[in-house]
Amino acid sequence: MPTSILFFDLTTGQATVRPLADPLAGGRLLTAQLVNELVDPRADPLGPGNILAFAAGPLAGLRVSTGGRLSVGGKSPLTGGIKEANAG
Repeated sequence: MPTSILFFDLTTGQATVRPLADPLAGGRLLTAQLVNELVDPRADPLGPGNILAFAAGPLAGLRVSTGGRLSVGGKSPLTGGIKEANAG
C-alpha cells in the first residue's frame, strides 16, 4: 500500500515527496482531499493557485476488475467546486 505522495511544482520545477495521511485513501477521495487541503476557495480555477491531482484508486495493483482506475481532480472553472473524472 503506498504511503507517500509525489508533488510536482510546475512553477519551480521541483518535486517533493510527502507522507500520505490516510494510506487507504485513493482515487476520488484522495483527489478531493488534496484539492480541499491545498487550494484556496477564492483561487482562480485557471490560475496558479489551482492544482491538478492524479490518484490511482485504492484497489490499484490488485487483480480485480476495477483495480486499474485513475482519478484526476481539481477546482472546476465551470462551477468553482471540486470536480473529478476517472478512467480505466
